[in-house]
This record gives sequence, C-alpha cells and structure tokens, in this order.
Amino acid sequence: MAEAITGYNAYWRLHSYKSVSKHKLYEDVRRANRLVKKTANKVELVEAKHKVDKGLLCYIKCSVEELHAFAKARGILTATAKPTNASMSRRSFIQLLKAADNTPTFKRFLALPPELRNRVYEYYMCSFSKRLRTPSAPPLAQTCKQLRSEVLPMFYSQHAPVLKLERLTRHGHFLLDNNTAVFLDSLSSNDIAAMRSIHFRLQDTRRHKRTHLSSFSVDLDSSSKLLAYNKREWESLVSKNHELFVQVQEVLDQVGKIERRKRFTLEVVEALRAAVSLALR
Repeated sequence: MAEAITGYNAYWRLHSYKSVSKHKLYEDVRRANRLVKKTANKVELVEAKHKVDKGLLCYIKCSVEELHAFAKARGILTATAKPTNASMSRRSFIQLLKAADNTPTFKRFLALPPELRNRVYEYYMCSFSKRLRTPSAPPLAQTCKQLRSEVLPMFYSQHAPVLKLERLTRHGHFLLDNNTAVFLDSLSSNDIAAMRSIHFRLQDTRRHKRTHLSSFSVDLDSSSKLLAYNKREWESLVSKNHELFVQVQEVLDQVGKIERRKRFTLEVVEALRAAVSLALR
C-alpha cells in the first residue's frame, strides 16, 4: 500500500504523491525513460511512478523473446511454453509479468549464503534515516526469528534511536514518553548492546503543548568508549545548561569506570534519564 512519508521512521515505502501535480509525475516518469500516454490520469501516472520507484522493468520496450525469457527465469512459465501468436503472446506475457511484480516472492532467501543475505540487508537499510525519530524494529526483522537475529544487530549498529524524555510539570522529573517506553521494552539486551549511538530529546509537555528544551547524543567511539559525540550539540548543551552537561558527563565517567567493554545497556539509559531529571528540576 502506498503511504505518505511523515515524521516517522523513513523505512522504505511508496509515496502517495497526493500533492504532486500530473505534469510533474508525467515528466518524472518520462525522465526515467518510461512510456506513458499524455492522456494518462493521475492514478495511472502514480502507478507508473511507483514502478519507477521499485525499479521494475518497462516491459513495453521488450521483445516477445525477452518477455518469454523473463517469465521463464522467474519460474512463472514452464520451460516448454512458446509463444504462438506474436501479438497475443506479447500481451499475455506482459500481463503475466505485471501480476508477478504485484505479488513478488522469493522462497529460497534463507538458502542464500550469509554474505549475500547481509548484502541484501545493507541495501534494504541504506535509505533509512540514520536517526530514528520514532524508533521501532524494521518490518524485515518482524518476518521470522532467524531474520530478526540477523537484521537487528546490523540495524541498531547503523541507526541511532531518538529517545524522548518529557516533563509533565514545571519542576517534575523527566520520564520516558509512551512511545519511547514501549520501544525500550521491546529490546533485548543484545539489541541495545549493538547500538553505537543514542540521541536524547528533552521536551516539556505541560498543558498539552510540546516545547523542545534540549537534546544531546551519546556515542560509542572506535575504542568502545562512551562519549558525547556531536560536537555542535555538546557545545550548545554546555553553553545553555552547564548543570545538565555536568550530570550527563558524570554518568558517562561512572559507566567508563564500571564497564570493561563499554556498551549501551538499559541501566545506562536509565542513569542518563535520572541525570537529566536531577539537572533540570
């Protein structure tokens, strides 16, 4: 299903193109070297643009022999089937291939070598936002236990979740917002240990209004040392709220003394949340 990209995670999805004009869609499709009628309506243009987005072939330009070879290679045609009537066969092949495009399957994925599966995972994640504003496991990791165990370590090592801390009263404690709490509850110890970076966003939600107060990121460097990694964010934090800087840095120093191999844990996240509450009461 096509879905508009909003402020949520940029997991790969089809754009709805509701706000894009017919002229713009037509030009984009033509620029992709696709054949489309000038009289095509908006629905037809969006369908053509989706095919471009998905990298599907334009079958209209293919010969009958090429269409036959594609259908045979995809296992949707018997090896002995041959076109009889050129015009009819061409139409039949295109309909057959389009139907297969709309219901793609590949039942031997887990039979591929691990190296190839990792290449697929990398390609799958390459367009994801590096900072996950509403973090959750990607859809591919929810298909089966084996894929979850293979996808999540790579996913969390390459993408930083944004953990929102909210204050409901003027002098109240900062607590995890509902979405953040649900996300953290869904993580295993291995999931959070795989993370290389976590971004904290502090907000005031009094009177049903969200006011951004501050934010900072904590990273693991190449030597597995916990540190605040975004220099601009960290300098801004020091200048705007020195007490918060001191409390967060103290947590990082304490973790550095306790952990032989530095890694993120739920305890580290909770310690940073407590430090925020102490500094901004």
